[in-house]
Amino acid sequence: MRRNGVMAEWLDDHEPADPGHRHRSHLIGLCPGNRISLEQTPEHFEAARMALLERLRFGQGSSLSFSGVWDAQMFARLYDGREAYKQLDFTIRNHVMDNLLMSLCDWRPRGNSLSWFGGRKLFQIESSIGWVAAIAEMLVQDRQGLIRLLPALPEEWPEGSVNGLRGREGVEIDLIWRNHRIVSAEFRFRYDRRCRLKVFRENGPLRVTCRGEAVSVVRGNEGEIAFDAIGGESYTLDGKLETG
Repeated sequence: MRRNGVMAEWLDDHEPADPGHRHRSHLIGLCPGNRISLEQTPEHFEAARMALLERLRFGQGSSLSFSGVWDAQMFARLYDGREAYKQLDFTIRNHVMDNLLMSLCDWRPRGNSLSWFGGRKLFQIESSIGWVAAIAEMLVQDRQGLIRLLPALPEEWPEGSVNGLRGREGVEIDLIWRNHRIVSAEFRFRYDRRCRLKVFRENGPLRVTCRGEAVSVVRGNEGEIAFDAIGGESYTLDGKLETG
């Protein structure tokens, strides 16, 4: 890290010549990598957040569409739904073409846009895929052995549902939320697994059931709960937490 606590891009501590450059190579450990999280590396988590904000403070005016959706995913992993939503909104407003495909470059008429390819707009498939991935990460994250529910839900999405989001080790997740709070979640496990959960938008005490029967769960740090899941079974999270 640099002396100011910002995640360093190079080994030597120096002021970047282009502090707003669209590259985010020093933040790969946050996303798409899996080394940085609030739960396991809080100091690096904060340094990555400061580095991303610094990049945007100096470089938001000129961008590529994939840098916007990457920033949205990183803000999702920083549990910042407001900033993640802002990046998605920025990308949609400035990069979606009339055919609803995502263009590579930013051709806004402000005089501060990139000017590659002779002014032609080119389809950027990574942006379209990454935009959807960012939304998924705002709703569910399964990293470092911890499933996070609604980790970066923005105020603009007060209610909704999603079906079939995939986590690691063969888990499939459905969610329903109302008034920015989790109503229920269903988990379908392909394999046996110790399931650790962190619910960011609790709607009162929670319980886990399987086939209508209460499942014994244990509480961890920062509101985490855990239970042993059996492959081939479905588990529902709602109601009152039963502590075992």
